[in-house]
Amino acid sequence: MRVKTVVVAASMAATALVVPVVTAGPANAVAVGAGSYAATRPAGTVGPSNDTGQAVTPKVTSRMAGRAVPTNDWWSSLVWQRYAGNPYSENMYAHPLAFHAWANGLGVGSQPSPTITPDQRNYEHIAPNDLTVGITGLNAPRTEVDGWSDWTVTPQWTDGARTLRTTIGHGSPYVFAEASGGNAQVTFNGPATVWSNTGNVLGVAVNGRDYALFAPTGINWTLTGTANATAPASFYSVAVLPSRAALPLYTQYTYSFVTNTTVSWSYNAAAGQLTATYAATTTARQGSQTGTLFALYRHQWLNSTDALTAHTYVSPRGQMKVRAGTSFSTSSKFNGVLPALPIAPGADTNRIRADIDAELNAADPFWVMSAFQAP
Repeated sequence: MRVKTVVVAASMAATALVVPVVTAGPANAVAVGAGSYAATRPAGTVGPSNDTGQAVTPKVTSRMAGRAVPTNDWWSSLVWQRYAGNPYSENMYAHPLAFHAWANGLGVGSQPSPTITPDQRNYEHIAPNDLTVGITGLNAPRTEVDGWSDWTVTPQWTDGARTLRTTIGHGSPYVFAEASGGNAQVTFNGPATVWSNTGNVLGVAVNGRDYALFAPTGINWTLTGTANATAPASFYSVAVLPSRAALPLYTQYTYSFVTNTTVSWSYNAAAGQLTATYAATTTARQGSQTGTLFALYRHQWLNSTDALTAHTYVSPRGQMKVRAGTSFSTSSKFNGVLPALPIAPGADTNRIRADIDAELNAADPFWVMSAFQAP
């Protein structure tokens, strides 16, 4: 499914005078501040559809039925089915992890090394499916969304006998999982080596990348060779590690499950200063730890004075740095944006139009595609 949003802005200016342009809106317009939006689609248009043109509705659980569903988000393919033959999801890049939903659970991968395609056109971080977070015997007919917040989403699988519920998010190194009807199971989709085993905590290298598997204290993982690990746990988590030395810190926060995330901001117009605060609500599934680990993008940690750990990740958007806590804040300059760029004196507008038309009508438009290996 492709969602397109078009925003048009217009202004009229005269010397020492700005005159607003007011146009009549549709009869069904809903006013919001100085603007409005239509409550119904324009005549002749259709709603969301898949690649075959078949109408689709949001794939949500009964608990979420009737709620307005976000569109055009990093996890949109979970809730809006793009391809008729795939009721699970497409690739989802949250950084430092990437995901893909399957019938047996959540595919998880991480790829710190970029790839340049032979034609030199694409710079890619193609994430392999290193492991699958699931439940023994799970074979769900589709994946549904059981909740979301500002930067997390909760996909859910059920096949009638077993139910898997996970929470994943932008900047989170964890997958928080809840299991019923079967044992927790993590399947390794590539060469795996166990480099740490304390019973309920496993350090595993899969395809050369380090992960940690956490079951509740007193519930140990059972290894089946290098194929998978299972545990009779009702909740568990998996994390991608920036290094093996980070395992103690990640163990500290692994049972503090993220249940909500919010972004709030304030703007000092006189100083042109924007302050944003990113906060996570957590629930301790074991012990009393609060907070979580955040992986901040480069544009975030460069504009933050909050304390950071020494741990880092590589991402397509630059180095990510890890913070421990319940929130972090950024502060950056923002002086507004122009509604449009002026035409430079002497610009060849005919050539500009011809170049744009040539690109729009090109036989081979440039589409960036990415792949996620199936298990």
